[in-house]
This record gives sequence, C-alpha cells and structure tokens, in this order.
Amino acid sequence: MKRVFLLVNALLALVVIVGGSMLWLRHNQAVAQVDQAWANTTVQPLGDIGSTRSLTILPLIERNTEPGLSGEPGVSYLVTTDSATILFDVGYNADGSAPLRRNMDALDVGLESVDALVISHLHLDHVGGWQPMIQHTFNLGGEPVDLADMPIYTPVDMTYPGSTPTTASQPTVIAPGVATSGSIAFPELFPIVLFGDPNYEQSLLIQVEGYGIVAISGCGHPTLQKILTRADALFEQPVVGIVGGLHYPNSDGKDIQPNIAYLEGYNPQIVGLSPHDSSPAAIQAFRNAFPDVYRDVAVGQAITFGA
Repeated sequence: MKRVFLLVNALLALVVIVGGSMLWLRHNQAVAQVDQAWANTTVQPLGDIGSTRSLTILPLIERNTEPGLSGEPGVSYLVTTDSATILFDVGYNADGSAPLRRNMDALDVGLESVDALVISHLHLDHVGGWQPMIQHTFNLGGEPVDLADMPIYTPVDMTYPGSTPTTASQPTVIAPGVATSGSIAFPELFPIVLFGDPNYEQSLLIQVEGYGIVAISGCGHPTLQKILTRADALFEQPVVGIVGGLHYPNSDGKDIQPNIAYLEGYNPQIVGLSPHDSSPAAIQAFRNAFPDVYRDVAVGQAITFGA
C-alpha cells in the first residue's frame, strides 16, 4: 500500500512538473511571438481626423460604483464626444443578471443613443462572460439585442447575431476625432486558450481640441508603454492622458513605479486607473503621482475633459 501511495505521489509530481514546464515554455514562446509582432508592425499616421471639444467617459460597468448601481470586475464605458456616442466593452455579466442593462436603465442610457460599439479584447470581463468569449462573440446581458444598424469594431474576428462586426486590426477612424489604436498583441492569460496564438487588444484614442490625445484602455494587457507609443505613431498631437484598465492586479504600488515614471514623461492632464483589474495599492500609487489630474473610475461617475 505504501509503495502504491508513493508511486501515485511520484506520478502526480511528474504531471505537475511536466505540465508546469509546458506552460512555462508556451508562455515564453507567446512572449517571443508578441515581441516579434510588435517589432514587425508599422502603422501610418492617421493625419487630420478632426477633433472633439469635449469628452465624457461614463463607466457603466466597473468594480466600484456610485450608490444604487451594480458593480462587477468588468468594464463598459459610454464614451461621448461632440459628434458620437460609443459603447466601449460590455462588462462581465458574471451572474447572468445583466448588470450592464440595469445600469443603463438607471442612468437613462438607451441603446438608440449609441452610434458605435467597440470591443477592446476578447476576454470574459469585456465581452459579457465565458460563453461569449469562447464563441468569439459578446453579450450585453440576456437575449441578444438588435444591433444590425450599429457599427461594431473588434480587435479580432468576432460575430454577433444579425450583424457583421468590423475587425479593426489596423488603426481605424470611427468618428471625427476618434480612432481605434489597431490591434496590439499580448501573451494570453486564460488557460482555456493558453496554447493558442497571442491575443490582441485595441484602445480608443480621442483627439481633444486644444489638448491632445486621450487613450481609453480596456485592460492594458499590451502595456502602457505600447499603448502610448502607438498613439504617438498615429497622431501629431501629444498624448495628454489615459483612462481605463492597465492590469496591475497584484501590485503593491512600488513595482509599478517605472510605469508611473514613464507616464510622467507625458505630463498628463487626465489619468484614471480602472479598479476592475488593478489593486487598491496600484490605484493609490497613480493617485499620489498625479494628484491634480487623477480621476476615480466608478459606475455612474462621469469623467469629463476638454471644453
């Protein structure tokens, strides 16, 4: 009996070692692929795409909320400019109770007012759950809604009933003063797709008149540096801020000081870190570094910038 017990333990240990080695190897391969893709990618400046005098970012799904609204560890922002209203991501819908739809109703936000929908990346907390992620689609909660007349921009090939989303792998202008960053590769994190190709994420880039470019990020998996470098390559105007996810979930605040120092080099005029994927210590570190321009990101708390 003792020999059987030892044999089983030895086999389990072997499985763990082999499995861990395979994951480590695959992760390193994915990192190498991502680095190569970034080095080999060139984008053309977007030229004059217009601008907006005002920018409003209204979180519809976030971990933190104003009283009376629903929170969860996901992202959905309503982004409003002078000429367009854009729904950026659709949250997590973890318990199937459609918190996005409830918050939209509570905040008097109707889909009929939305001009375009943009998905940052194919992760469950941005496309409405596990099943939509696995099926390469998205869900706003409950039964699919009619989006046939709404332009939809995704970073990878995705589907939606009755619609044909546009795969915006390259930077794409979607409204005056508003563009996507184009897809930027990052090593996949979820085990269900760990052995697949790298994933891709896009951000929104908004040119605010008299200021410059504000980046709106879903999770920031490609890194803050790559997002801002991409914005620099696309616009003549300077980057003046970033709002959204930057993925510092386990940060103690000290480990991200190089990233904060990098952002300080841009002399930002608006900064807001999403609590859905960053620790309280990371948020406090950003708040301390940018006290005069930092904005809290919470459901129902509109962030305004510009005129």
